[in-house]
Amino acid sequence: MRTLILALALMAALTPVFAQDNASVSMQSLNVYPQRLFVGDYAVVSVTIYNPTDRCVKINSLDIYGEGITPESLSLGYVPPKSTHTLSFSVRAVESGVYNVGIVLNTEEGSISSFFTLFVEDKMPEIYFKGTVRLGEINNLTLVISSPVEIENVAIAPLFESQPNEIVLKSVSGLAEVPIVFYGNEGSYKFRISFYSGNNYHSYIAEINPRTESARGLAINFSAPFTAVSLYDVVEIDLEITNLMSDSLSSVKLSAYSNSGKVLLSASEIPEIAAGEKKNVKLLYSPEKAGEDKIKLEIAYRDSLGGEGRIERDIGEIRVNNETAVEIVGIDISARRIATSATAGGFPAGRAATTTTTPVMEITVSGEVANGGFGQARNVIVYLDFGNRTEEFFIGTISPSYSDSFSIPATGSERNVRITVEWINDLGEIHKISKTYQLTQRSFDFGQRESSIFSSLNIAILAILAVAAVAGILFYRRRSRDER
Repeated sequence: MRTLILALALMAALTPVFAQDNASVSMQSLNVYPQRLFVGDYAVVSVTIYNPTDRCVKINSLDIYGEGITPESLSLGYVPPKSTHTLSFSVRAVESGVYNVGIVLNTEEGSISSFFTLFVEDKMPEIYFKGTVRLGEINNLTLVISSPVEIENVAIAPLFESQPNEIVLKSVSGLAEVPIVFYGNEGSYKFRISFYSGNNYHSYIAEINPRTESARGLAINFSAPFTAVSLYDVVEIDLEITNLMSDSLSSVKLSAYSNSGKVLLSASEIPEIAAGEKKNVKLLYSPEKAGEDKIKLEIAYRDSLGGEGRIERDIGEIRVNNETAVEIVGIDISARRIATSATAGGFPAGRAATTTTTPVMEITVSGEVANGGFGQARNVIVYLDFGNRTEEFFIGTISPSYSDSFSIPATGSERNVRITVEWINDLGEIHKISKTYQLTQRSFDFGQRESSIFSSLNIAILAILAVAAVAGILFYRRRSRDER
């Protein structure tokens, strides 16, 4: 009921009331535009008078009564017979408030009176952001325009870089919302606002001091299945990059490095990461120096306004053990002594002959190559180095936490053997480790000795040869007699 009463009161305020004082002419209509205006604005009032008589009626004067306004541009005239005449004038609002303005039209035929209501606002249209501005990143927010008076041909130009760089609205009555994209900075945001209220033009600078919060930026989460790693191993770290900004990022470039190792990323560039989107990237890390190491990740990107951004994050501290991922274990060396002799001088000259015996070992080296790391050991080869010759044994690929055995036969006269293992890790890098093993001294108890041609062994050999010769001669003579 109360609402109905208020609505009826408002209709009464907006509807002109006419009254005649024995006049033959009448006030046919009264229009006010705009009826809601700002302080300092002009409202145009148009009064249409009807003359039903057969003669012209002169309008002698027009009286205007009311507070908060001043009448201007008043023009009088004549009303032709049996026709209408429109009389226009303007009033200027000088104070805010609600005003009932009375008018009295004085003619030769009498007076006509009426009144109208003006609503005058001293508060100009305002703008504000719907939401909180995030500093240091692109913001996709809503700009709200609030006006107590209907305004037309509204143009809002941000005095900072934004999209769009100008907002144009046909009209605003109450509230209007438009999207705006801009980079969040500390301080205020200024706009130039221009519009029409009726025939009144306004232009001024509006300023917004929004609520702000720190940038959310990019969230980087990582998971690593280790607390410590070995030298030359390759470990895989899963990275999850989440765009917490309200803007899409493009040309996202990734790079990573460490002080004591090598790093490889599965992707060095991501074309786009939408707002709220997650991207997964794998990082391979191979340490080359024992101690503490850090992996740093750098991300460079472009925002939707073409601006460039860069962030750097520590993936974490990594402890690198002073041991290699691939090791030589369980080495067993079995050796069998053989000898090679050489004789110089002596028979048939009757001189003493020298026999040299060279120590030679028939060796079998066996053991295992163990991969104690997290990555594959590929193209594994075992080399045996005896100084003047090399033997090799191809194993192939050894998976993490596995080992493979080898057994290599060789001969040589060296007193040590050097075992080298070569492999390729998951970064494609070749690494080697070596160990040297001494052979026991008793395996080399060979020397040089001199012997006469008339030694007991040689005399026995000569005796056998002499007996054979004598037997041969006797056999030959007996055969000759028998033939005769």
